[in-house]
Amino acid sequence: MRVQPWVYGLRIKPAVNIGPTEIADSFWVNLAELPSKKKMSEITIRNEPWRVESFVVEGKFVWGFTYRVLTELLPILEISL
Repeated sequence: MRVQPWVYGLRIKPAVNIGPTEIADSFWVNLAELPSKKKMSEITIRNEPWRVESFVVEGKFVWGFTYRVLTELLPILEISL
């Protein structure tokens, strides 16, 4: 399987339409604000608690693969973590 992340620079926030089997949720975030939202979070996977590095955006956890992609992207955009 191959995953291809996409990043767009937009002036507006268009509606996002996702299929029910694609992803759990989607939301927009200003990338420059992410470093201030970096935290250790506790999530539950298969009834087991896990402490993970994450960005917490409006009560939503960005962790795992998405977190790793963003932490690699931010320095490219010259946004310090």
